[in-house]
Amino acid sequence: MKQVAVGLVWLALGVAWANAGYESISPPGERGRQRMTTSETASGIVNRAAWTGGIVLADGTEIKLENAGGHFLPVRLESGIQCRMWVAGPGLVPGRSVVLFTRCGGFINGSVKDDVTVGADGCLRFDYQNGVFGSQPIQATLMGNTATLLTVNATKNSQDPPEEEAHETK
Repeated sequence: MKQVAVGLVWLALGVAWANAGYESISPPGERGRQRMTTSETASGIVNRAAWTGGIVLADGTEIKLENAGGHFLPVRLESGIQCRMWVAGPGLVPGRSVVLFTRCGGFINGSVKDDVTVGADGCLRFDYQNGVFGSQPIQATLMGNTATLLTVNATKNSQDPPEEEAHETK
């Protein structure tokens, strides 16, 4: 009987020290508040709501980006168009690195993802080539926070034949 009691004590102690890979975490409500506090701190430094920006087309025409409380409103561009985009505002410190990437079409400086450095004037500039169709968000990662910088909606080229004609020629 004494051996059984000693065995049970050792078993209880072994189980008490083993965590089997589990970790104690705070309740979901607290985790949400912690995450929100972290992003509020970063957003206070970056303050995307104060950003300005524009798109310069190949012919020199500039389209001003409209900021709606921290994100730019979507822009319509003809598919396959090449342009130069710029963004300036709080958090875009000269020399700071910003990772830009697209997931649904389009190229930033000739690739899907590029690490772009903010210029000496505090302006982030990059070349963009629109994809063929659909909504194409451009994502920006700044100081560990990733958000959609701008969504470009590709429209049909005026030089493309109507869809009915395109199907007939195939």
